[in-house]
Amino acid sequence: MADFIIKSAAGTGNKTLIQGQDQSGSDYAIEIGDGGALKLGTITSGTFPAGHIIQCRGDRYNAKDDGGTVDVTQSTTTPFGTDLEVEITCSSTSNFLRVDVHIPDCYTGTNSGGFHLGVVQSTDNYSSYGGLPGTTGSDSNGQYIISPYNLYHANGTDIFPINSMVYCSVPTTSTMKIRPFLKSQQSETYELLSNHAAFSGHASVTVMEIQG
Repeated sequence: MADFIIKSAAGTGNKTLIQGQDQSGSDYAIEIGDGGALKLGTITSGTFPAGHIIQCRGDRYNAKDDGGTVDVTQSTTTPFGTDLEVEITCSSTSNFLRVDVHIPDCYTGTNSGGFHLGVVQSTDNYSSYGGLPGTTGSDSNGQYIISPYNLYHANGTDIFPINSMVYCSVPTTSTMKIRPFLKSQQSETYELLSNHAAFSGHASVTVMEIQG
């Protein structure tokens, strides 16, 4: 059977454009350029293979520029506030979320306690919030996803980076804002990004929606 070929006129820079009924000029749904280079227009629907990253959002806190060190106490919940927050609207509760948190230079200042570290989400700008599916806890014991005794029995002068990841089902298709949750386990205060005066410390949160 002979091949059916659609191609633009010969000449460098000429493109083959496939357009929707309301497109014209250089607009395209699919563009084929030199060497078969393919570009797609905006994809508004469709199903990706399982495990495909549908979208990725992130935020970072630069201690030098955004406000210096951040303290964790028994009364804090989301001490970075809107300075370290990812807004995301997921497409389906059949999909999954991967949330990565990185916080550098956590200064213990003590060796008798620790703090809870976790991730929370809110659909009403933090008038209320809750944990992600599969995590446990409340304000009294932490929406934690790793040990609630981070830094427990560390040397009082040590400085640690904190990295954590949670993988869970998408809890809602409403727009949600995701923040790290941090609360001191006892009465001690912990200082985050403690070395920012000497180095430009960056805390970050990355959120990915993954096809289920």
